[in-house]
Amino acid sequence: MIEARRGTVTDIPKIMPIMSAAFDPLFGEAWSEAQCCGAMSIPGTSLLLVEKNSQIIGFALIRTIVDASELFLIAVHPDFQGQSIGAALFDAVRNHAFEQGSKSILVEVREDNRAILFYDQLGFERIGKRFDYYKRKDNGPNGAITLLLSL
Repeated sequence: MIEARRGTVTDIPKIMPIMSAAFDPLFGEAWSEAQCCGAMSIPGTSLLLVEKNSQIIGFALIRTIVDASELFLIAVHPDFQGQSIGAALFDAVRNHAFEQGSKSILVEVREDNRAILFYDQLGFERIGKRFDYYKRKDNGPNGAITLLLSL
């Protein structure tokens, strides 16, 4: 059974295997344990988890300020991708943002990341582009697309 719950800073070490497995090191998008803990110390930041049989298989890190939320990270362990778990996790993100009073969710995605298709399916709109945003190890395209979902 898949369950979503709110995490705490004590769950950060438990998400690190997912972080390592889900984010390709070529792109430098994975956060360290210290970065995640630091983000959790910022007011309005929440960790959301998805578990299957009490095992964490996905997470999202989101920050809400006033009436807008920013999705910092979202990941599902590759062993569980393609099973609608990402959609279930995002439902938890959307519900959490709405409960916090958000009117929108923002996310920035590497311009050549296939996750853009996931965000398109969820109804996000492309509202901008940042050039030279990511520092890739292979010097490939490194822009970011800014996406917005109105709640």
